[in-house]
Amino acid sequence: MKLAEALLLRSEYQKKLENLQSRIMVNLKVQEDDKPHENPEELLKEAFDLNE
Repeated sequence: MKLAEALLLRSEYQKKLENLQSRIMVNLKVQEDDKPHENPEELLKEAFDLNE
């Protein structure tokens, strides 16, 4: 793999992780008796899988 390809991949992963982090934070903060739009646990699992 060339350096340029590796840097592009790293950039993509960083953007995906930033997106997941913001989605996790939004879905962790909900009012009592409300349900989050997305399951934060599934988002966390996706973030951890992306880091492997």
